[in-house]
Amino acid sequence: MKKFIAILLTAAMLCTMSITAFAVTDASIITNTSGNDTADTLVEYGVSEGYTVTIPASVTIGDTGAGEATLEVSNAMLYKESSLQIIINGDSYDETKSQWTLTGDRNATLGYTVSNTDGALAPEDVVMEVAAGAAVDATVTEALTFELAEEVLYAGLYNDCLTFTVNVENRPK
Repeated sequence: MKKFIAILLTAAMLCTMSITAFAVTDASIITNTSGNDTADTLVEYGVSEGYTVTIPASVTIGDTGAGEATLEVSNAMLYKESSLQIIINGDSYDETKSQWTLTGDRNATLGYTVSNTDGALAPEDVVMEVAAGAAVDATVTEALTFELAEEVLYAGLYNDCLTFTVNVENRPK
């Protein structure tokens, strides 16, 4: 039994030594040097791309006929020369009236607009764009205003669903 344990311990020590030998393959070894030999060392640091985007779950248009919401981008670690875009979309946009449509009880409709600091927004418009480096240690915000565009004729609860898509432009391949 002692002989078996001794063989087992010897095998374990040999396995450990072979692991150490594998670690040396990534090193530069200079032998028989004349004093003028060189070796290069690669220094690396990696940072993953990432960001936090906050989009409100709902917006209420109040008695004044207007409502507000704020989009936020924070902790945006992007590649150099890239930008993060938030794009608005929805199925209820009426191009002839340049407005979105809220639908209520018994299919009553009510037009409304969505605007940011640049003006009224339509489908596929960029609501907000944040350049690389702008929101690493800060929060960048964009205020949106929702306003009724038509006179309210019927009682009821009106709603619509907008989709905000987050896209990173100019990402390296």
